[in-house]
Amino acid sequence: MIKLIIFDFDGPLRRVTPVRRFEAYREIARELKAKKDWGEDSLESFNRWVNVDYDTNLLRMGILTSQGKYLAEEVFKNYLNKDGLYPELKSILPLISIKKKLTILTNGPVRSVFSLFPDANLIFSRVLGKEDLHGFEKPNP
Repeated sequence: MIKLIIFDFDGPLRRVTPVRRFEAYREIARELKAKKDWGEDSLESFNRWVNVDYDTNLLRMGILTSQGKYLAEEVFKNYLNKDGLYPELKSILPLISIKKKLTILTNGPVRSVFSLFPDANLIFSRVLGKEDLHGFEKPNP
């Protein structure tokens, strides 16, 4: 019998298109005057450069201060929130959570989940982010 269902945040719960992620990092580089060292300004070059870990990408861009990371996160959030959660989930997930425990697992920080999905703790029994993984990464498709 299934007792727990684990959801990856980016993809299954939230639409994140490669183009939107590319646009977000380009905007971070522009606004913070950070280096964008993924070569030519193309989605293909960016996809070869980008790491699944957001903080690693910021480090590679030379964004080291907490202020810079905060500003980058705001830009990133604004871009990715344009796609948002799949609308159907707002009605389906509460019904599933009545019978099963639900958990979100993300390679990003937990705060990124709550910035887009403020009431996640009402539906999910746990929200686990990179700070909970103690140096491990969740599997990436």
